[in-house]
Amino acid sequence: MRIGHTEKAAKKINLPALPKADFNDFTLKDWSVSTFTLNRVPYFLVMSANTYLSCIFYAKGVNDSTSFIKAMSFNLGELFDHLNHSLIYRNFIDPRSHGSTLFKSLSKSLISNMNRRIEEMKMTERLLELSPHEISIQLNNVPLGVLNNTTPEKQLNVVIKNGI
Repeated sequence: MRIGHTEKAAKKINLPALPKADFNDFTLKDWSVSTFTLNRVPYFLVMSANTYLSCIFYAKGVNDSTSFIKAMSFNLGELFDHLNHSLIYRNFIDPRSHGSTLFKSLSKSLISNMNRRIEEMKMTERLLELSPHEISIQLNNVPLGVLNNTTPEKQLNVVIKNGI
């Protein structure tokens, strides 16, 4: 798994200076992470560089790369399980099984979409009543212009159907 971190996310988990990603061919193994605060609660947003699938989880207590990988793996696993793709996750993506490489953010376009998602969440007060997992599910069912107005969940299904 290749994981791109925003500067803020890298600082949150105490990462040293990270190398720039030197690739542009994104697969399901490429994810980017950002951190944000919603109603004084810190969260991570992890987004697929390939499908824009989003996963949100609590950032409290996640202060190094080991705890981050563990929390991210668990939460992505839960999301893929909900989407009925747990085998895909375990066999092709899970960083605990396949290792991970950390980079600076993978794509300015991806970071822009992540920031847009964060701003949307901050403006939607009803999200404060939902768990991070429930927010992730809702986000992945909202069409995105960058995906020609399809949802990240549908895009994931297309990528899987066409071969990973």
